[in-house]
Amino acid sequence: QQLPEARLVIPLTEKAVAFAAALQDRLEGDKSQHQEFAERLTHKRKMKIHAQRTGVPCARFITASQAIPEDWTYPCVVKTEVGSGSRGLVFAENETQLKAALTPGHLAESLIIGKEFSVESFVSNGKIAFSNITDYTEPRWENVLPAGFSADRQTRIVAFNQQVIEAFGVTSGMTHLEVFDTEQGLVFGEMARRPPGGYIMDLLAIAYDLDPWVAYLQSFASVDSAYPK
Repeated sequence: QQLPEARLVIPLTEKAVAFAAALQDRLEGDKSQHQEFAERLTHKRKMKIHAQRTGVPCARFITASQAIPEDWTYPCVVKTEVGSGSRGLVFAENETQLKAALTPGHLAESLIIGKEFSVESFVSNGKIAFSNITDYTEPRWENVLPAGFSADRQTRIVAFNQQVIEAFGVTSGMTHLEVFDTEQGLVFGEMARRPPGGYIMDLLAIAYDLDPWVAYLQSFASVDSAYPK
């Protein structure tokens, strides 16, 4: 069946990312270019591998197909390779619990000790047009933005956000980067290229007096009029 005339397919939710990428490949006549790009930002194992290859600091991890290293530390976190938030998250306190939880389609990460927060950015024409730092004052329950971090901390976070966006080759759209500030420095958690959940879009509208959904759509058209100065 022939697709209607269209140039761009934009996902609004996590579940739409893979489908939108497949449609974009079809529109442009590519075999899997957009799907491969989308997988790097939705499939956690592929995301972690890409982060390691591009020099982005992230937690040590293993998959169900790997033997558990003798020097593996506990507790650790077991999560699904695909999915957002803390859905299906398991804290394994020992090897027995880890083996039970680390089934096909899951990966285990060493526990990151540090302050958790996120960075939301609108990327347009290869440049970050606007960024916000969201403080997870109570993870999974309470978010505050813009985060009241020191100027020095914000500078480090903005630079790290730039590094990650460039490493993953994002040139348009909206990114939601989860970061940990540890004693060893900033550590990559995950990054999505789509609008975030947790009412962050609503908070962006209130805090910056902008329509983040309009800004998201316009970021694909290389238009910056929707971004606060």
